[in-house]
Amino acid sequence: MRNQSRQSGVDRNRKLIERFYSEMWNRFDKSLIPILLTEDVRFRGSLGQHRNGYAEFTEQVRLSGDSAFTELSV
Repeated sequence: MRNQSRQSGVDRNRKLIERFYSEMWNRFDKSLIPILLTEDVRFRGSLGQHRNGYAEFTEQVRLSGDSAFTELSV
């Protein structure tokens, strides 16, 4: 039972991560931020940027969508 519970948690996390990248990050869909993340979200970007909370993270998604890398998908 314990392994089954652990596996369901792993599966849930995997689906959440897949949804984060495929539906929100790659499409710059800011409407999913409060659905996929908690209000105290902390983001550390690969270029050294730090964002805390919905408002700052939403701005990061907007900036990423306005960047020259709009054809990049992860």
